Parts: sequence; C-alpha cells; structure tokens
Amino acid sequence: MAKCHFEAIKLYNLFANDLLRLGKILRYTPPTVKTLYYETTECASIIALASLKLKPESLIIRNEDPQTDRLYGDLTPFFGPTLRTLSLHRSTPRIRGLEQYGRLLGSLTSLSMAGSGFIQSGMLYYITTIEEIILDFDNEMYTLGVSHIPWAGALPCLRIFKLRGVPCPTQSNLPVLSIHAPMLHTLHLDSTTAALWLLTFSGLRAPTAIVDFRVDKPTGPVMSLSHLQPFLCDTIESFALTSVSRDLGPLLRDIQAGHILPRQKHLEFTFHDA
Repeated sequence: MAKCHFEAIKLYNLFANDLLRLGKILRYTPPTVKTLYYETTECASIIALASLKLKPESLIIRNEDPQTDRLYGDLTPFFGPTLRTLSLHRSTPRIRGLEQYGRLLGSLTSLSMAGSGFIQSGMLYYITTIEEIILDFDNEMYTLGVSHIPWAGALPCLRIFKLRGVPCPTQSNLPVLSIHAPMLHTLHLDSTTAALWLLTFSGLRAPTAIVDFRVDKPTGPVMSLSHLQPFLCDTIESFALTSVSRDLGPLLRDIQAGHILPRQKHLEFTFHDA
C-alpha cells in the first residue's frame, strides 16, 4: 500500500472501535503529523486514541461529554520530543499520570488545560522550553500537586501565564514555588490566592517587561501594594485589577495621574465593595 502523509488529522465523535479501526489504517502512514485534533461527546472513546500510534506536534483533545470530565486513559504514547503544543479541554488525565509526564513533555512550548483538573508543579522542572501556560479550571477544589517542594527555577522562555480557578500550592501559608520568568509578557490571575501567585514570580526576580497584567477577584490572602509593586513595569499597556481592596485606591490615583505605568492604554480597576 502506498504511503501518504497527513499534515493534520481532525476527528469528531468516534467510538472506541472506530478509532481502533482507524489505527489499523494509519499504520501504513508516517506517524508524524502537525496536528491531531479530537472532539467527542463520548469521553470513554479518548482512551482508544493511543491506538492511532501518531506523533503529533500539536495535540488537542476536547471532551464535550456532559456526563464526565475525567479521563482515565494513557496519553503518554503521544508524548515525546516532537510534541510542542498540548491542549486538553475537560480531558484531564489522572494526577499520577501527570507526575510521570514531566520528562516526556520536555520539548513542550504551549500547555493549555480547561475543566476540572490537576497539574503537577514538578512538571515545570522539566519543561523549561514552555512559552505559554493557560490553566482554566472550573473551581479551586483541586490544587497543584507538590511532588517537588520546594521548587525554584527558571522558565526562560515563558511569555504567557494565565490561571483561573487554580489555587497556589502552599506550605505553612507560603508559596512552595518560586519561578523566574524574565521574558513574561502576559500575566493573568483569576484566583482567590492571586497574592500568593504574585509572590511565586517575585521571590527570585520579578519580570521586568510585562505588557498585559490582570488580577481578578483575589479574595483569599489580602493583596497589597507590596505584592503588586515588583510588577509595575513601565512596559505595561493593559492593567486590570478587579474586586480588590480599597486600600489600593492610592495606586489607582497614581496611575490616573500618570505617575506610573506611562504606556498604559487600557485600565480596569474595581473594588470588591463597590
């Protein structure tokens, strides 16, 4: 049989048996593909994806099954030096699996997870090539695993860091992570523990070239000016703080007066008792 090569493979709503049959067909094609996209309303079928024996550069899995958002399959056959982008929507593997994935994801540049989920903080120790981390969880019931604590290190390529519903891992009410991200461009934190997340980035040395900064609803530990001060870069163009304490009122007045953030083009500032 003549071999053909696929740039992208997009699959929708297949049953596990369909994926197994497709795997037999694809065994005659080269395993490397640019993109493997799978969207399904049958979460159980995701387990059979590994039968495709593909090595994608970009793996995107969207689980639209209304019954479950927990994936108990093994995604490691897709992982390795060729994988650069991993996006999981309501398709979070088991937490034990994530702990083992760190070394296999060492070449990853983009990690995006949405739904209810876990992520092992120790993974960051291996994924030093990461440029983008987006975690959008439904609630803060689940925390980051802390299999490597304390952990301090550099993510020299990280440019985008967005979190929603992800509590900062702590020990004795202090962050267990300390991250140096000198290239950070975008920092968005929608978390009750946003103040602690800021400490993880300022513990070693705060980023000095942030352009887009946003903190929403930091209702846990009180966020003060001391938490924000290291991030008030002259490079900031978009600055947003929502549902914060009125103690930060002087900061708003300084921004409006042009004393700080001289390049800001977008300003959003709301108080939690407004």
